[in-house]
Amino acid sequence: MIIHEKLEWQATNYASDAANRAIQIHGAMGFSGDFPLERYWRNSRANTILEGTNEIQKLIQGSFILGYRKKPELRCKLTPYSPGE
Repeated sequence: MIIHEKLEWQATNYASDAANRAIQIHGAMGFSGDFPLERYWRNSRANTILEGTNEIQKLIQGSFILGYRKKPELRCKLTPYSPGE
C-alpha cells in the first residue's frame, strides 16, 4: 500500500514538473491551442488535484510509516484465477 501511494505521488510530481517546465520554455505559446502543452499541463494538474494534493499524500504515507494507519482488510475474497474456465 505504501509503495503504490509513493509511486502515485512521484508520478504526479514528475508529470506536473515536466509540464510546468515545458510551459516555461514555450512561454505564452505553451497555453495556445497550437501545441499540446496546454493539454498536458491541464491533465497533470487534474491528476494532482483528483488524487489528493502532495501534502495530503505525504501525510498518508507518513501515517503508514509511523504505524498510525494500517492496510485495510479486503471486503470480499476473490476467487483464484484459472485460465481453463
